[in-house]
Amino acid sequence: MNFGEIKTDVLGKLGGRSIPDLLTAIDSGIKNAIRQNICQERNYWFMRKDLTPFVTTAALATYLLPTDFKELQELWWEDLVTEDWGDLPTISENMYTEQYTNVEDSTPERVLLLPTQFKLGPAPDIAYNINGVYWSFMDALSANTDTNYLTESWPNLLIAFGVKAGLEYLEETQLAVVWEAKIYNPINGRPPGMMAQFNRAMTLRELSGDITLAPRSGVKGREDIGRGYQ
Repeated sequence: MNFGEIKTDVLGKLGGRSIPDLLTAIDSGIKNAIRQNICQERNYWFMRKDLTPFVTTAALATYLLPTDFKELQELWWEDLVTEDWGDLPTISENMYTEQYTNVEDSTPERVLLLPTQFKLGPAPDIAYNINGVYWSFMDALSANTDTNYLTESWPNLLIAFGVKAGLEYLEETQLAVVWEAKIYNPINGRPPGMMAQFNRAMTLRELSGDITLAPRSGVKGREDIGRGYQ
């Protein structure tokens, strides 16, 4: 299903009511659920993304993080001339200030993560290619035709979150609680809530080897390391 089809299904479960701003509440409810209820739960395999490689500017330490960035898995630099490379482990802000304030530009050694950007320490002295892997909050759903792994493989989970958001907007509290229980809690001995089923399925998929690890390419000395999910 795509984003629009999911919202249409939610409206149908709410009786097809045409109420101003109800669709907006459903739209926001689904988006917030993906970011806050699902992606905050843990780092699922489908949230893993490659950083778009870029080239540093000499003496410039600060660069933007992707807008969907959640958590860094790995960052490394590559010298475009010598083809040398090195990992960039994270560092705290205090340690960054102590170690890299007024330090001459050189080969980056560490990275400081900030809310929307990161800083290389020390600032690069030449152009380096920066690559990385990170956990994302997933690309934001916008157009009705948009899809992602969750809309295509777990639409009923998103529908449940959408119905709950719609009922909360309509101030139908008791029904909203019922739908929240469907998402999170077993009811009267019934199967586990939808999130528990989702987590179990993700764990089984990760442990079963169903996710193929592809070897890294284009990075000097790391071609034999398999890290990218397909």
